[in-house]
Amino acid sequence: MPENKNLVFDKNGKELTEEEIQERIEILRKLIQDDKHLHVRTDDNWLTRFLYPTKFDPEAAYKRMVDYYKLKAENPKFFFTESPNKLSEFLNTELKIVLRDRDLKGRRVFITQMGKVPNNMSLFDLTHMDDIWIEAVLDEPETQKNGLSSIIDLSKTPWTILKWLTPANMRVGSRKADLVPFTDLHIHVVNSSPILNAAIALVFPFLSTHTKEHIHFHYSDWSSLHKFVNPEILPKEYGGTQEIDFDAIREEYVYNNASRIVKNLSASYKLD
Repeated sequence: MPENKNLVFDKNGKELTEEEIQERIEILRKLIQDDKHLHVRTDDNWLTRFLYPTKFDPEAAYKRMVDYYKLKAENPKFFFTESPNKLSEFLNTELKIVLRDRDLKGRRVFITQMGKVPNNMSLFDLTHMDDIWIEAVLDEPETQKNGLSSIIDLSKTPWTILKWLTPANMRVGSRKADLVPFTDLHIHVVNSSPILNAAIALVFPFLSTHTKEHIHFHYSDWSSLHKFVNPEILPKEYGGTQEIDFDAIREEYVYNNASRIVKNLSASYKLD
């Protein structure tokens, strides 16, 4: 776990006092309340999810929030706004899951096994699943501060998903990845191959420099993955020791928090 985990620093490296943190929260709250187009929660927990990624710069946090929800308003198909129960057909598979434990830097760990994409799933179903799982953990203070490690397993990936890789889809998807309020988002690609890497190369031009710098290709080298995610928390197929109880985790993180998740997913920006 990270040392000094309770310390908060601004963009200049200055450690912030509790009073200074609260002052910046209040500035962001006022900016939101003055914006008639932005409809989001204004409690401290909601505001800190956008303040942590911007080093507690209220103006930058406000801009990121506006940009994120404008993107949602302009591209509604890419964003989920309903109850998780509406997507239970896909949620109740082993396609996506969060782990109970965190990586070496205190990040929440999120696993996607692309080989388990159902035949009837669309790109939008896949992004909607991400929305649900992200909202299931993003209210956690530790996740807000430390971020997310996303493990994407490409083993047995169906070739049908290549039709999703259109320039329009990749532009929206990459923009959404840049704006989602994670302080630190690391993507770990495992079980890849030269052919799948060629497909990934199509996506790279649409990614920001920051996102590219945080993508790690491990193939099936688990010692490489373990430099970021300790094996004690990983399932056996990734060189770990754990058995994942998919049903119990889904119930605990998603279905037991469905009303909160729906409320969070309803956040919006009204375009003129």
